[in-house]
Amino acid sequence: MRQIVRFHPILSPFSQIELRAGCCTLNCPLILFLLVIPAVLLIWPSLVPLGFFQFWGWRGSLLNITLLIWPLLALGLFFTLLYIPTSRRFAHYALVYGRRRLLIFLLASILEELIFRWLLFYGAALLIPLVNVISFGLLKWFYSTVLGPLADFLTLHQLHVYLSGTQYSWVVGLALISSNGSFRDGHKYQGRLGWAWAWFCGMVLFLVMFRYGLFAAMFVHCCYNLFIWLLNWLIARLQMTPEEAQTLLQREQAEQQAQLASFSIGSRIVDTM
Repeated sequence: MRQIVRFHPILSPFSQIELRAGCCTLNCPLILFLLVIPAVLLIWPSLVPLGFFQFWGWRGSLLNITLLIWPLLALGLFFTLLYIPTSRRFAHYALVYGRRRLLIFLLASILEELIFRWLLFYGAALLIPLVNVISFGLLKWFYSTVLGPLADFLTLHQLHVYLSGTQYSWVVGLALISSNGSFRDGHKYQGRLGWAWAWFCGMVLFLVMFRYGLFAAMFVHCCYNLFIWLLNWLIARLQMTPEEAQTLLQREQAEQQAQLASFSIGSRIVDTM
C-alpha cells in the first residue's frame, strides 16, 4: 500500500506547517469516526446530554469576549517572544509566505474548532458512558476523584460548572478533557512549552464555546493565530532580510525535493513487489 507523501508537491514547501496548523492528521479511521458521530447523534440525540447543534451560533458581545481572552493574547505574546528568537525556521516562512499562506492558516483554525470543539467532543461524550460501564464505574470514579478536580484547579475554576458536572454531566467534563487532550497532542511539534500551552489554549476555547457559542470560539482562534502570525512576521523582518529568507527557503525546497524524489523511487519499488 502506498503511504502518504510527507512533503506534498503542491503544498511544498509549506506542507508541514499547514498540516501542523490544523494539528490533526485526517487518516481514514478518524474520517470514518467523524462521519459516524453526526449520523448516530442525529438518530439518537438522547445518547449525550447536549444537543448536537446546541453551541452553533454566537451569543454575547465582542467586548465580553475580548475581556475574557486578553490574558490569552498577552501570554501568547510572551511565549512567542520567548520562543521565536531561538528558532529562525518558522520566521523565514512567515516572512516569505506570510501573505499567501495566511488564509490557509486561518482556515486551519476553523477546522480545528469543528473537529476538537464539536465532533471529537461529542464523539467522546458518546463513548464515555460505554467505557464507564465496561470499567464497572471505575472511569467515573477516577474522573470525579482525580482528573476532574485537577483540571478544575489548573484552569483556576473558570470551567468549574462544566468540569464538575453541575450544569450538564460528568460525561461532558470528561469529554471536554479528552477532546482537548487530542488538541494538545497535535501541538507536540512545538516542544514541551507549546504542548502545555496548547492545553490551556484549548480549555479557554472551550470556555468561549460554552459561554458564547462555537462561532465565537472560531473567531477567537482565528484572532489568536492571526496575532501570533503577524508577530512572527514582524520578528522575522527584524531577524533577516527578505533576500536572506528567500535563500534559506530555497535551500529547504531543494532538500524537500530530494526527499520527495527518494520517496517516489521507494514507492515504485513497493508497487512492483
